[in-house]
Amino acid sequence: MRGGRGALINDERLVSRARMLIDKGTDRERFLRGEVDRYGWRDVGSSFTAGDVSAAFLWAQLEAVDDITASRREVWDAYHSAFAALEEHGRVRRPVVCSDGEHNAHLYGLHVTGPPGRDGVIDALAARGVQAVFHYVPLHLSEAGRRFGRAHGTWL
Repeated sequence: MRGGRGALINDERLVSRARMLIDKGTDRERFLRGEVDRYGWRDVGSSFTAGDVSAAFLWAQLEAVDDITASRREVWDAYHSAFAALEEHGRVRRPVVCSDGEHNAHLYGLHVTGPPGRDGVIDALAARGVQAVFHYVPLHLSEAGRRFGRAHGTWL
């Protein structure tokens, strides 16, 4: 937060609520500034801040973010090249990055459209020492999505 404890918010209207959320729903920040004689719970909140050890690891990663991202992109690009032939044969669809977009190569996702199927691709990659998993359930099919979600329009 601007002038705050290590986070940034680009909208001044959100700063005081963000501080309250970070301070476990209390107006502790106002107390520390001497605006109130004691603080209390005013809103929802939680312990969102990192401990010193976690913060130190994060700081080191932030200092090396360009190198980390470049390394991830090299791996991502290698996968992208390796799966090009399978895409040409209609067996997979590779990720598409918009021409004006950018990605951090956090993961490489494939849509398996033909033989040997998702499990066959996972098994073939495992045989080559590459960990591949199927682990994301679409939000609208997840337990919480079915319970809390609402659909609008026609879904394919």
